Amino acid sequence: MLISLYENINYLLPKIPAPCLLLWSEKDLTTPLSNAQEMAAIIPDSKLITVEEGFHEWGLWYPEKFTSLILDFICQLELDHLQSPP
Repeated sequence: MLISLYENINYLLPKIPAPCLLLWSEKDLTTPLSNAQEMAAIIPDSKLITVEEGFHEWGLWYPEKFTSLILDFICQLELDHLQSPP
């Protein structure tokens, strides 16, 4: 993540092979929501979820919600995998 502050790494985003969850606060002052929307548009099989709570570090202050969103994403991936033909 630190590298992304100094270099444009957008060219790497389309190469992410795994499903990707982007969790963002609508009020993030460190990395604006527009950045998350751009990433979601570039990363294949990505999902962007925004929350009203907090700012950039909202996951630290709302760990139950943060964890719940991650677990829901993982459960949905597992369901999709079970329902897809081999």
